[in-house]
Amino acid sequence: MEPADHVFIRERVTLTCEIESGDDWNYEWYKNNNLLRDAKRKEYEISNVDQSHAGVYTCKGTQSTGRIYTHTSEAVTLTVSDSTKAVVSIKPDKQVFKGEAVTLRCDIQAGGDTEWTYSWYKDDRLSPNRRTQEFTISSVTESNAGKYTCRGERKHDSQSSEISDAVTLTVSVKVRPTITSNHEGAALTGNTVTLYCNLPQSAGWTFYWSKHTQNSEKETITNVYTISSVSLPDGGQYWCRAGRGNPVYYTHYSDALWVNVTDSTKAVVSIKPDKQVFKGEAVTLRCDIQAGGDTEWTYSWYKDDRLSPNRRTQEFTVSSVTESNGGKYTCRGERKNDFQSSEISDAVTLTVSDVAQAVLSVSPQSWLTEGDSVTLSCEVTGSSTGWTFSWYRAVLYRQGLQQIRDVHGNVLYHVELLSDSRREAGGSYTLSPAALNHTGVYVCRAERGEPAYQTQYSTPQTLWITGSSPPASLIISPSRTQHFSAGSLSLSCEGQSDSTGWRVRRYTHSGEVSDCSSVTGSTCNISSLYTSLTGVYWCQSESGGGSDPLNITVHNGDVILDSPVHPVTEGDSLTLRCLFRSTKPSDLTADFYKDGSLLQTQTTGEMIIRTVSKSDEGLYHCKHPEKGESPKSWLSVRGVSSSGAPVSVLSLLSSLMAVSPYLLVSIVLGVKCYRAQAEPDEENRT
Repeated sequence: MEPADHVFIRERVTLTCEIESGDDWNYEWYKNNNLLRDAKRKEYEISNVDQSHAGVYTCKGTQSTGRIYTHTSEAVTLTVSDSTKAVVSIKPDKQVFKGEAVTLRCDIQAGGDTEWTYSWYKDDRLSPNRRTQEFTISSVTESNAGKYTCRGERKHDSQSSEISDAVTLTVSVKVRPTITSNHEGAALTGNTVTLYCNLPQSAGWTFYWSKHTQNSEKETITNVYTISSVSLPDGGQYWCRAGRGNPVYYTHYSDALWVNVTDSTKAVVSIKPDKQVFKGEAVTLRCDIQAGGDTEWTYSWYKDDRLSPNRRTQEFTVSSVTESNGGKYTCRGERKNDFQSSEISDAVTLTVSDVAQAVLSVSPQSWLTEGDSVTLSCEVTGSSTGWTFSWYRAVLYRQGLQQIRDVHGNVLYHVELLSDSRREAGGSYTLSPAALNHTGVYVCRAERGEPAYQTQYSTPQTLWITGSSPPASLIISPSRTQHFSAGSLSLSCEGQSDSTGWRVRRYTHSGEVSDCSSVTGSTCNISSLYTSLTGVYWCQSESGGGSDPLNITVHNGDVILDSPVHPVTEGDSLTLRCLFRSTKPSDLTADFYKDGSLLQTQTTGEMIIRTVSKSDEGLYHCKHPEKGESPKSWLSVRGVSSSGAPVSVLSLLSSLMAVSPYLLVSIVLGVKCYRAQAEPDEENRT
């Protein structure tokens, strides 16, 4: 087969069938085992080959008589390819600069292993001295610029490839790159700064970066130089240049670029109404950028270090928080004009508690004399921000009042908002001067936010006010502070100018404010006492008038102390008795104690103080060796001077230990301080 078994379209191909001996042969040609009826000669010629001629060819001979056949020849495969075409490539690039080394190469498409000779053309003119596949111009000038083409010629048959498409070599003067930054203004510390070294062409270049404070260049294979977390020392002048080839050809240095770096602004998270909130409150979180100026920002929010992808605004509100909203919140801002980020904020922890509880306290003490000043202070446990406060007082029941209930749902008392109580942020409500009609039970509550979120009512606090001439007196029968359980007791309001509308009220240690049971007019008869009736009793009229409040202790034991309900006048005689629940024991011997110390042991069960003095004031109780001991009661001593009115406060303290030891200690300390102030005034008046 000539020229070869691999040819290109439009070539001429000749196949020859050789029979070693004999003449006068006829020939048969087969393609892919199919007889070619128009091929009967020794040579089978295809003048203009195309893809349809590709295949497996065989032949054989026959004598003219038709009786003798040769064996079929070995098969020959004809492969037909598209015409070969030359391709010009230029390195390092088609756009080069004066002085660069340039290599041009001619490749034959689908040329296989064929040996070729090459012809080069510049601007369509043959370059007779260039016959190699590639050639190099070691230092190009403008005269080397132009359109280059080439073709190949097979050495064994001198057939030529198709001529290449023209490739234009452009030669320019030495270039100066430009250096730019991804930020127009100053870069914020912590952000990424990207510098670009820009050239009209970018093929094959390596880039070199310089800074005025660096001794050596930094090298990158792309035209990008990245400072991943910029800091203040990264600021300054930067230059770049590019190089390629071997030996390296360098561009000019770029002009200098100033990179300005400033301290990053920092985000700050604020939470309203407070970082400590309660279930059901509305909470607003806000992200502010310190020194952010008028820059427009977009915002990113993180909860427990996880991005919240749906929160992109400066602030957002959780209308009704739950425990799941609790956690550490941070934020950062991103400038819209250049996408630089602020420094992330410090974490602010939002704590969500179950119930908001108001706490009420009284200063200086709960037991006061008419004319004193007293302050009720309200605060919210574990939270102090954004609250306004309201104060309420327990009153006689009427329609529309708010109910205060215990944990079991039982109504303890009804309250109304104090008419002169304003919702204020200060958390205190002052009565000055305190009056008899201020005696009672007080609670407070707090609220904040919009819509308002309200705390639970506080635990109650009591105010007991005594006066020199109250409009009514509470008379107790039997007239003593301590009483046996299952015994009887009668209380009545006496001395009032108008007996209508008066009731005996009580506040027991269970926290309940109520009318005394078995009320008939202004009298209360209790036929069977029990310990839960221990508390403070007083008279109150519908118009707000009241008596001095008195303590009543109901004891479940076998021994009580018979001590006076009202103060004893200084100089009078006083008898304290140990009383027993049932029959008197055969041995009446009793020990009498004052302020915890043994005073006397009396075989009669009585202790007599023949001339009472102020030094006899204190906490008394008695003890029987078999029956046990009584509760403690406070003995109050009133001076003979009319100016001794402040001392009468002490009459209120009898049996208080049974009600509340903590409250008793507070009152004792308050009374002693009061007396210390009153006695110098008394001496000055005498």
